[in-house]
Amino acid sequence: MLRQTIHTILALLMLTGCSAMLVGGGTSNVPQSTPTMSSQERALADRVAQALAGNSSLSNIKVSADGSAVTLSGMVSSFADRDRALRIAKDVKGVSRVDNQIAVNTGG
Repeated sequence: MLRQTIHTILALLMLTGCSAMLVGGGTSNVPQSTPTMSSQERALADRVAQALAGNSSLSNIKVSADGSAVTLSGMVSSFADRDRALRIAKDVKGVSRVDNQIAVNTGG
């Protein structure tokens, strides 16, 4: 029964596009464009994504912007990588605030 429930949950997650989060996959530093993001916000998210792309350990970070505030999400393998992503994003011209929602996979 438990195995069937787990398989059902995994199937539902895959159907909703959440499988990349489960396995740590996904595309590299993709700005997460939302219908409400303006062209300036998309450009800012692109600049942050490009800055993060220079570090291979940050390849699973997703970037979105709301005004001059940037949100980072995804998964990294260490707290040092999480902090590095925050510092890189803060240094991008035009970023006023960073909401760091990056999760750390501690292997447990």
